[in-house]
Amino acid sequence: MYRVFEALDELVAIVEEARSVPMTASCVVPRGDVLELLDDVRDALPPELDDAQDVLDHRDKLIDDARAQADKTVGDADEEARALLEGDGVPSYEVETRTGKPAEQLVRRAEESSVVVMGSRGHSTLSDLVVGSVSQHVARQSPRPVVVVREQAQAQATRVVVGTDGSEGSRPALEWAFAYAEAVGVELTVVYGFQTSASSPAILSGFIPTNVGDEIAVAEDMLKDVVAPYAARFPGVAVKREAITVPASVALAEASETAALVVVGSRGRGAFGDSGDRAPDLVTHELIRAARSDRRYLASSSRPGARAASGAFAPTRTRA
Repeated sequence: MYRVFEALDELVAIVEEARSVPMTASCVVPRGDVLELLDDVRDALPPELDDAQDVLDHRDKLIDDARAQADKTVGDADEEARALLEGDGVPSYEVETRTGKPAEQLVRRAEESSVVVMGSRGHSTLSDLVVGSVSQHVARQSPRPVVVVREQAQAQATRVVVGTDGSEGSRPALEWAFAYAEAVGVELTVVYGFQTSASSPAILSGFIPTNVGDEIAVAEDMLKDVVAPYAARFPGVAVKREAITVPASVALAEASETAALVVVGSRGRGAFGDSGDRAPDLVTHELIRAARSDRRYLASSSRPGARAASGAFAPTRTRA
């Protein structure tokens, strides 16, 4: 580009020093010198400028084509959604189209909803990674329960699996799972995944004695105490308890292979920009990433609004 400005300066000098034509504002310049400088300017300009000019020349057509493609995409999505809803016999529905980042739009719309349902294609391709990141973001940030739907490997699976660690944060998920299991009439399995002291480096080296049996017994008693109030509130639910000595995300991912629905609690901070004092639940993150065969995965928020949302949704008859 330096040669462009240099040639322009030379052209200005030629015009300024040129002999004027009497009685006019014109001047006489050496044609050969001027043409040579203009050729230098043309050669020095990057070819991308010519391409940019082509875009500008055809911008109206490009914009029209992009709008037509966007309208077609929205129309196809709208038509597909209506066909699915009508095919499933949904009596009343509304199809809404929004512009913006999917995760942000879903979280904002969740404020007015009882539950958020979305798809997940895993992480095997770039597009799947994008979908997976949206589901993880919504699961962490949504103030309402989030259901992530996947293909179910075992079509005959009907049971619901819920994870708990006995904390206050996991109780909304327990309540949601019990209410859902009662509504659809399926078995509920409560899973507590934990690691014993036998997995610590010191004990593995043989320096510190441990009694894994006692630790498992304590875990089973804790799980029994946690489940008891909900079992009493939902007497019609057939419930099983499983205390498993593996990390919670692994226990739930394995349980998902024979489940129609997996429920876990989420400690997401809530709204965008919220600087809450709890980090997003890593078990929720890992389960969205690793669950292999479940058709439905739900992250029930530990935020206060989740309790009302869970109650509003659970009585609805939903096919498991």
